[in-house]
Amino acid sequence: MANYPTLSKLPNIAGFTKELTSNPTISSTFENGMELTRNRYTAVSKKWALKYSFLTDNDKYLLEEFEKTVAYRSGSFKWTNPSNNIEYEVRFAVSLKFVRENTIDEMWSISISINEIRPNSEEDIS
Repeated sequence: MANYPTLSKLPNIAGFTKELTSNPTISSTFENGMELTRNRYTAVSKKWALKYSFLTDNDKYLLEEFEKTVAYRSGSFKWTNPSNNIEYEVRFAVSLKFVRENTIDEMWSISISINEIRPNSEEDIS
């Protein structure tokens, strides 16, 4: 299994998000308005969104080649969450799209969305 490449910059802290990929709750509403809820499953996978700004051409090339290596959105890879240093098995949620930061320097920005493949049932989902 591939490892996420080491880039010259860390993702921006601003805009970093983590959420559940789906709602794990099953609910039923009774005629009197009461609601019964329970968990659908014990382990819930997560998804993250992160953004890199001012990436070099080399970083852009690394990510483009890495995306090919992991078969775009079908392959999985190991990714270490920069906020807690926990390693996850993930895949890209959407294809990578690079945006030119400016016309003077050859710098790029990219927003990346990744989904967890094998959720850790012991980790807090909040």
